[in-house]
Amino acid sequence: MEAKLRKHLDRVQKWSRTWKMEFNPAKTQAIVFTDKGTSLPDQLVLAGQRLPSRPQITYLGLIYD
Repeated sequence: MEAKLRKHLDRVQKWSRTWKMEFNPAKTQAIVFTDKGTSLPDQLVLAGQRLPSRPQITYLGLIYD
């Protein structure tokens, strides 16, 4: 699963370079929804910066956990 997540993050970075957009890793958080027994990735990286992993995040007033 970790390899798939990293592959998708690489695709997001490539897309942002193509369209001359930047993501701000300092404002980005990671939350991973998995089945029980599936291990979580050690770290996810976007634009060379580690994304903090959170057990819950709030986005547009909605809480995801």
